[in-house]
Amino acid sequence: MKNPLSNLQVILLSLLSEEAMTGYDLNKQTAAYGWSASHQQIYRELNLMESKGYVTFELVPQEGKPDKKVYTVSDCGRDLLSLVAEATSPSVPKWQDEAGAMVFSKHANFFFAYITQLSDEMIRLDQVRDSMLPEARLLLNRRRQHLQADIDWCNQVIEKFTPMSQTA
Repeated sequence: MKNPLSNLQVILLSLLSEEAMTGYDLNKQTAAYGWSASHQQIYRELNLMESKGYVTFELVPQEGKPDKKVYTVSDCGRDLLSLVAEATSPSVPKWQDEAGAMVFSKHANFFFAYITQLSDEMIRLDQVRDSMLPEARLLLNRRRQHLQADIDWCNQVIEKFTPMSQTA
């Protein structure tokens, strides 16, 4: 089954299955899990899911501020999330990216620069690791493993396309 929900919708429905939250709270929670989503993306997805009946909201009055919307997942949303979690066929990521295309150039310079960027990202992830929720560290570990695999692969490419005189 192809997943009818976006990745962000899966995350939002999952979080709302645990407790009712505002869009602001959802934004903080997704960030705590290391998932990057803007306020605009979150509110757009909430509005779309509300129009489809996956979530509902209650307006909570606030003094001197606009009423806030507190979202909950509906029975329909909960059922769809369960169905998606059980029946969605995982897809293998495509590898036709910029780095793959650059192999055809047979020039190592791109891959030296790419390794620097990948290493910088690993350092950044290490710096935020301790501030993340334990469950979010699973996502961080997956990202680090992918980055390390790309670094290892870049080193193979460099070895293949760098003349022996340049590597000595």
